[in-house]
Amino acid sequence: MKTAKLDPQGFRQLYGDEAFESDYAFYQKMLHLTPSQITPFVSARQALAGQVLLMVKAISMPRAGSGIFSIQTPGFEGFQFENPEARPLRITDELYSNDGGVYVIFFQKVDGTAPTISQPEINRVIRSIRKVPVQAVTSNVNARK
Repeated sequence: MKTAKLDPQGFRQLYGDEAFESDYAFYQKMLHLTPSQITPFVSARQALAGQVLLMVKAISMPRAGSGIFSIQTPGFEGFQFENPEARPLRITDELYSNDGGVYVIFFQKVDGTAPTISQPEINRVIRSIRKVPVQAVTSNVNARK
């Protein structure tokens, strides 16, 4: 909102209350938007808002030739870009919560005899991610001093 010089009310008018509530909801709205939804029959304001979202989508979205998948774990919800069965070089998981987010990137050898990473292995990693209470982080920092 700061970059676009939008106030919260202006943001809500452009993208809706849901997109304002969380990073996940905003990203979901962006992922579902397609160029075909910007037609001469939408208002100029809606067309501009859609164009901005499409531009952000083009710049920020990881490669996803084999698919984009919705994922949920305890405390997080997000998206996985790429299907491990397609054996892409990189699989990106973006997890969001109300107070932050986590990006996990898995790399693998594209071809050859090296074993591939499986979806159950990815699930095991992302399900193991937990939020650490702020007190625990603060006490660990103080203990190092």
